[in-house]
Amino acid sequence: VESELKQLLAFADCAADFIRALSRTAEVKSHPPQTILCNQGAPGTALLLVLRGTITGYVDGQAVVKLQAGQYVGEANMFGIVHHWGMTLMTDASCTICEVCRQDFMDAFSSHPVEQPLFQPILDIGRSKRKLTEGTLNNPCMLLKGLSRHALEKVDQRMAHRVFFKGEKLVEEGKPSNCLQILVDGSASYEICGRTVRTQEGAGLDSSESQSDDDASSERGSDVPDDNVDRGKKAAVSRAVEVHSGHTCLGEGEILGVQAAASATAVCR
Repeated sequence: VESELKQLLAFADCAADFIRALSRTAEVKSHPPQTILCNQGAPGTALLLVLRGTITGYVDGQAVVKLQAGQYVGEANMFGIVHHWGMTLMTDASCTICEVCRQDFMDAFSSHPVEQPLFQPILDIGRSKRKLTEGTLNNPCMLLKGLSRHALEKVDQRMAHRVFFKGEKLVEEGKPSNCLQILVDGSASYEICGRTVRTQEGAGLDSSESQSDDDASSERGSDVPDDNVDRGKKAAVSRAVEVHSGHTCLGEGEILGVQAAASATAVCR
């Protein structure tokens, strides 16, 4: 388990003793085919890493992602950005899954001060209610502008939050996709045929706005860059839904049925 965790970009910059602490508390479980690992909307606090086999994620019964050995989901749950599963996860075949729960991560985080500057900016994202609704209820993206509040709430309920780390691909050129992704924080570069054609920033919020989200009178804009991410772990937080005005979106063509596959590769910077 220790070697598997070390290969994840989420922990690539962590010291060996931090990885060792996580691996000691991680749970490894084997599941038969067609096992439901979690249900959409149910409470969830764990990162799930596929060690063997494949699992599929479903939103409202429609498959939106397939994960193979070495891939993971639930990092936003482990970091405390969200507290419920944004999708149902089911095994396709016999699978072995490694679970790293939030409490075990926080125990390792609190006892390893060297790693704290790496992850604190990501943990802070969970304190911003506005970021969790960016592009839908808060400052709707261009595709959703004009929808009623009720319709926006329905879309928002079907969003699944993901955290991508430096070097990870949000989407890959030529690969089938049926999701709209809204880049909430961080930055991503767009590549076509291996050549970078542009770089986009998410609609970050600064730390003072994050701390004042509970203040209903706060009317600050959401286009202030979040320098905290640059001081720590490089990460991009996106919201994916099957189904910006200032937002960076991926998959508009796929969600509208104009194209079946991504026309460019987006890589977290």
